[in-house]
Order: sequence, then structure tokens, then C-alpha cells
Amino acid sequence: MKPPIKVIGIDPGLAHTGFGIVEGIGSQIGGFTFGTIRTSKAEALAIRLDHIFSKLSSILHMERPDLMVLEDVFSLGSYPKASFALGKVCGVILLAGAQCGVEALELPAKEVKRVLSGN
Repeated sequence: MKPPIKVIGIDPGLAHTGFGIVEGIGSQIGGFTFGTIRTSKAEALAIRLDHIFSKLSSILHMERPDLMVLEDVFSLGSYPKASFALGKVCGVILLAGAQCGVEALELPAKEVKRVLSGN
């Protein structure tokens, strides 16, 4: 029998970084949890990035997932600065994964939503 696999999925954001953790074998889910890492607009960018990094590192150390799936950065032409901030958030998320020894897979948001919808 195959051992269960634990995957953490991350929806990056500067104000709200969402995560969900699923554990199971094939289509049999044995457990799941989810949450949000929140930062305040009142804080400097470096402080917000540090908060995301620290909280996610703690979650990764505690949960020990086998794989991290991260929605890749996308750009909205009318909000170019937002995509730069999102890229920085993705950078600290990837760094947290690397330091915790968790393999990371970046997928375009459209692909993640397609997989989750079953299409």
C-alpha cells in the first residue's frame, strides 16, 4: 500500500496569502486544513514579507508536506506594481519551501483552477 502524501497549496498575496493542506492516497483524503497569513498595509513591505516568510516557515516545519504547489505570478496590465509585489511574495514563499526542504511546483492560476474544478 502506498503511503499518504501531504500537499500544501498556496495562493500568494501581499495582504492575504491563503493556504490549504491536503493529505491522502489517490482520491482518498485523510485530512485537510486551511488558513490565511495576513499582513497589514500599515507595515513596510519588508516587514510584511518577513511575516509571510516566518509564518509559512512555521507551518512547513509543523506540517512537513511532501510537495508545495504555488500559483505562479501573473500580471494585470492596469496594475503593474501589484505584479511586482506578488513576485516578491512568491520569492519568500519559495525560499521558505527551500529552507524547509519542501519541493515546490509553480503552476499558472488557470491551471490550478482547472485541476481543482476537475476539467
